[in-house]
Order: sequence, then structure tokens, then C-alpha cells
Amino acid sequence: MKQPDPKQYFEREPGAPPPIEVSVAHRLQFSESDPLKIAWHGNFAKFFEAAYAELARTCGFDTGHLEKENVSALFFHDEYDFRIPIRCGETFTTSAALVWTDAPRINIEYAVRLEDGRVAATGCTTQIFIDARDYTPLWHIPLFWDEFLKRWKEGELRHE
Repeated sequence: MKQPDPKQYFEREPGAPPPIEVSVAHRLQFSESDPLKIAWHGNFAKFFEAAYAELARTCGFDTGHLEKENVSALFFHDEYDFRIPIRCGETFTTSAALVWTDAPRINIEYAVRLEDGRVAATGCTTQIFIDARDYTPLWHIPLFWDEFLKRWKEGELRHE
């Protein structure tokens, strides 16, 4: 039986470039499992974070870069959908896909896949930009992000 493709959490805007995607591999450790020896649900935030960090580093919006711009990216929404368990000792990959939006926010979709390609979990996060000095929301797209979006739209940034 074919498993459905990972869920899309964000609408794809007409004419938008394809998502930028990275993946990271991980082996489920005993300390990350619950009494059933499967991944404890709370660890999926950690798995998503590892993929997010690689995506941010790859695209140039990691914490160090944001600090230089006096901007932070505040998480204000996350969502998880669990499909099948990950057993202790299993290797899996977590992908993070940055999805285009014209709004001043960062939309990322995640998929956790077992070695055989089955999707164990999906999810998404949305972040808004805030001024790092006084924590007020930025209702406009910061200049560095606007430049990033232009490079992405012009095809200078490629997905995995």
C-alpha cells in the first residue's frame, strides 16, 4: 500500500519559486524513546530544530546573521502530525522546506522519513520577525530578508 505524500501545511503562491529543502539524518537514541521504546513525541521538536538549523545555516538566516541585523525570528506556531512510530535504534531523516510567502514571516514544513521512505511524522513552524532590541513585531519585511527573497525568486538559491 502506497503511503500518501507528506502534508502541505502552507498554500503555494502562484508564480512562487519552489521550496528550499535540506535534510539531516539521525539515529533514535534510547534517551529519546518512551517506555514503549519508540520516539517520545516531545522529541519531534528537537528533530525539527536540527533540520531548521541546517536550513537556516544553508540559507544564511541563522541566529548569528539575524543578530547582526538586530532581528529575531520568533516562533509563534508549530504543528505536528504523527503517522508511524520510530523505534529505538532506527535511522531517519528530517527534512525542512522553506515555503515561499510574500508576508514578513518564515514558513517551514517538515517531514520525518524512515530509511525505507515511509513518513513517520510531518509538521510545520511559522516565525515572525521581531526587533531584537525591544521585541516588537516587524510588520514589514526586513531588508536582509527582502534581498534573500529576491535571490530566491531569481533562481540563485536552489532546493535540495
